[in-house]
Amino acid sequence: VLKQRGAHVVVVMDGLEDLFQSLPRDPRQEVALRALCQDLPTALREIPDRRLGLVVFVRKDLVRAAVRQNFSQFESLHKSYELRWNPEEALRLAVWLCQKAGNDLDLQGHLLEEAPRDVLEQALYRIWGYKLGAPRSREAVTANWVLAALSDFAGRLQARDVVRFFHYAAKRAQVVSEYDGRLLQPAAVRYAIEPCSQDKVKEAQEEMPWLADIFEKFNRVPDRRIPFRAGDYDLTAEDVRLMNEVGIIFEEEGVFYMPEIYRHGLGFKLEKGARPKVLSLMKRAFGTL
Repeated sequence: VLKQRGAHVVVVMDGLEDLFQSLPRDPRQEVALRALCQDLPTALREIPDRRLGLVVFVRKDLVRAAVRQNFSQFESLHKSYELRWNPEEALRLAVWLCQKAGNDLDLQGHLLEEAPRDVLEQALYRIWGYKLGAPRSREAVTANWVLAALSDFAGRLQARDVVRFFHYAAKRAQVVSEYDGRLLQPAAVRYAIEPCSQDKVKEAQEEMPWLADIFEKFNRVPDRRIPFRAGDYDLTAEDVRLMNEVGIIFEEEGVFYMPEIYRHGLGFKLEKGARPKVLSLMKRAFGTL
């Protein structure tokens, strides 16, 4: 019929996360998603004079769970189509949000869409400063600190977390002392991460219901600290694998670390000396911050 009409049709599928919520532990859903992502596209490619196309938007961790054999090959084949935010785009969103709030930020003659990272960072100095303290202090560079705090160990940083950060930081800024003329004082910037993390954990359980059982294992232990071992929380090898794939934990020298965006919401404290290691792992996840 399409050939007779000289037409082409592209089917776009999105929102599959809502349908495959039990996929990591449901073989039927695993088969269904694998068929959708692998078998159906292969079958379509074999049709002569193909007039029917398929575009599937789906989370990477779900595809990894469904395509267990040769996932690296599948990933390499589709890598150029991967939707992934980088730190520069996160800073671009930060500048855009601040502009929409009525702040005139200096982009040094660049359009927002084209401004390089260093210009975006400098534009945000009047919002949150260069560092989380005096410019010559040993405190962290604010932009790097915020990006690391909002990211997971898979190198993912979501727009919703950036928006939430500014919501909580701006709200807190109204009740803390002024600092160096900034709109968001260091105290407000640091404060915002915990409520962001709490929202993140709640949201993660809604999007990946299988996480609830794992998080409950954490909740059974009153004093939760990082780094930790799987046995501290009765975590199975499958629990570890799943959390590692979605960036919630990372194993280093036999112990596990957790990014800030999950740590606060799950009630973990850092053991002495653990913070530099977490930052090091964040830099590795992004290549560099």
